[in-house]
Amino acid sequence: MTHRFQTALKPVTLAVAAFILAGCSSLTPHPLEDKAVRDRAAADRVKMFDQQEPISAAITLDEAIARSLKYNLDLRLKKMEVAINEQLHEVSKYDMLPNLVVGAGYTDRSNYAGGDSRPLYSPQGSRPAEAMARTNSFSTSSDMDRRLRSVEFSWNVLDFGVSYYRAKQRADEFLIAQERKRRVIQTTVHDVRFAFLRALAAQKLAGEAEAVMKQAEQAIEQSRAAESRGAIPVQIALAYQRSLVDAVALLNTRRQELDFAKAELAALMSAPTKQFTLADMPEQTLNPLPTNLAVLEDTALLSRPELREEDLKKRISGDETRRQLMQAFPNLTLGLGQQYDSNRLLYNNDWVENSARISWNLLRVLSAPAVKKAGERQIETDDARRQALSMAIMTQTRIAALRYGLARSDLELAQKSMEVDARVAAVAKSGVSSKAETELELVRATARSAVSKYQRAIAYANAQAAYARIQHSLGQDFELGEIDQLTVAQLAGNVGKSLAATEKQLPTVLLAKAGPRPKVQLFLDEQQSGKALLSGVQQALARGGFDVVTNTQPDALKLQVSLKMGDAAKGLKTGEVVLSEVGKQSANYTATLPQAPREATYSAMGEAAITANVGHLREWIANRK
Repeated sequence: MTHRFQTALKPVTLAVAAFILAGCSSLTPHPLEDKAVRDRAAADRVKMFDQQEPISAAITLDEAIARSLKYNLDLRLKKMEVAINEQLHEVSKYDMLPNLVVGAGYTDRSNYAGGDSRPLYSPQGSRPAEAMARTNSFSTSSDMDRRLRSVEFSWNVLDFGVSYYRAKQRADEFLIAQERKRRVIQTTVHDVRFAFLRALAAQKLAGEAEAVMKQAEQAIEQSRAAESRGAIPVQIALAYQRSLVDAVALLNTRRQELDFAKAELAALMSAPTKQFTLADMPEQTLNPLPTNLAVLEDTALLSRPELREEDLKKRISGDETRRQLMQAFPNLTLGLGQQYDSNRLLYNNDWVENSARISWNLLRVLSAPAVKKAGERQIETDDARRQALSMAIMTQTRIAALRYGLARSDLELAQKSMEVDARVAAVAKSGVSSKAETELELVRATARSAVSKYQRAIAYANAQAAYARIQHSLGQDFELGEIDQLTVAQLAGNVGKSLAATEKQLPTVLLAKAGPRPKVQLFLDEQQSGKALLSGVQQALARGGFDVVTNTQPDALKLQVSLKMGDAAKGLKTGEVVLSEVGKQSANYTATLPQAPREATYSAMGEAAITANVGHLREWIANRK
C-alpha cells in the first residue's frame, strides 16, 4: 500500500513543483525588446495599407469618398466594434439556455475506505473496545479505484431572467455601435468633401503661385537695384518692397493652407503615398439657403446618431434596473441527471436522479427600494443628458445654416475681389513700358491677383463645406450598399448617386419627412399696439414651424395673446405678453420698454414672446393629440 501511494504521489509532486516554478518565473518583468518593437511597427505599416486597390488614375471626389469609406482606419475600427458587439449579442443568447453538463472522472485511493458505526444511544461503539481494535471489525463499500460518468441537466430560473435582460442590453449595445458607425460615415463624407475641394484648388493654382513668387523675388531684386542706382527714391522703393513682401507672404500663407489639405485627404483615404493627382471637376452652383429652420431642427432631433444612441442608453439603464431587481426574487433550480459509478460494491451502478430546490436571499430584498430609486435617478440623468444634447444639436443646426449664409456672402465678396484684382493686373500688363516702376507695379498686381484667386478658392470650399455641414448636422444617411463587398469603382458609383440625391433633400424631401406643420389660430385683444404685436407674433410662429390660420379649424391651437403694460417710472415701464390656450394653461414673457414704445418695439416684443415659449406651444399641441 505504501509503495502504491508513493508511486501515485510522484507525478503529482512533480506537476505541482513545475506549476509553482512556472508561476514564479512569470512574475519577472520582461521589458520590450527593440527588435520586437521594430517588427511590430513594420507589420503595422504593412497591415495599414494591405488589400488596397492601387491608385491608377486621377482621383475624383466620388472615388476619394469611396476610398475613405473602405480604407479609413477610424471607420475600420468602428466596423470591428460593430462586429464584436454583434458576436457578443449572439453569445449572450446562449446564457439563457439551461445547463447540460457531461462529466467523466477517475478516482484512486492508496487503501480501502473502511468504516464502523455506533448506536445513537451509546457513546461506545457497537462492539467492545477489544473487538474494535481488530481490522476485521471494519467494513468497506467502495473500491480503491472507481470510474465515474454523468449527464446532468439543470435550469436556474433566476439566471434565465438575469441572462434575458443582459441579452437585451447586448442587443442595444450592438445598435449603439451601429449608430457610432453611422456617425463616423457621415463625418468622413463631410471631411473628405472639404479636404478634396481645398486640395483640388491647391493643385490648380500651384503653378501660377510658383511663377508669381519667382517674379516677386526678381521684382524685389530689381527694386533694390533701381534704388541703388537712384532711379527710384528710397522711400518709394522701400514702400514697394514692403507691399510686395506682404503680398508674397499672404500668397504663401494661402498656398500652405490649401497644400495641407492634400495631406489631410491622404490621411482620410489611408493612402500609402501622397503622390497622386485629383481629377478636375466643375464648380457646382450653390444650393439655396434653407429658411425653415424649425423643420431642420425637428429632422436633426429625429435622425442624429448621437440622440439615437442616448435613446438606446436609456433602454439599457431600464433593463439594468430590472435585472438587478430580479435578483431579489426567489430562485428555483431544477435538475435531472444520469449517473454511473463503477464501484463493484454498489448494488446499482447506474441511476437517474432529479432535484428541485428553491432559495431566496432575503437580504437582497432589502436592497430593492434602493435599486429602484437608483434606476429612476439614472433614467432622469439619461433624460437630462439627452435634452442637453438635443439643445446642442438644435443650436448646431441653426449655426450651420447661419454659417452657410455667411459663407455664401464671403464667396460673393471673394469673387468680386478676384475680378477687380484680375482687371488691375490686366491693366498693369497692358500698360507696361520701359519704366522700371511700371514693371514692378505689374508684379505686385499679379501677386495680388493670385492671392485673390486663392481666397476665392478657399471661400468656395468653405461654402460647399458649410452646406455639407448642414447635412451633417441633420444626420443624413447615404445609400452606399455593402461597403466591404464592393470595389472602389462600384462604391464610387453609389457615392455619386447618393450625393446627387441628398444634395436636393433640404428644401424638398425633408419638408415632407417632417409632416404637416401644426396650425395656430390667434386671438388678440383690441388695443392700440395690437397690430404691431400681431406682426411680431406671426413672424415668430412662421419661423418656428407653425401655420397661422384665420378661420376656425378643429385641429388648430387656439392661442390667446394679450399685452399688459405697467406704470411708467424713470422713463421706463414693464410690458408683459401673456400667451394662453383658450380656457387652459398659459405662459408669459416680460420685458422693460421705453415710456413711449414704437411699433417696432411692440413687434420685437411679440416675436421674443413666441420664441421664448415655443416649447410650451409645442407641448400644448402634443397634449391635445
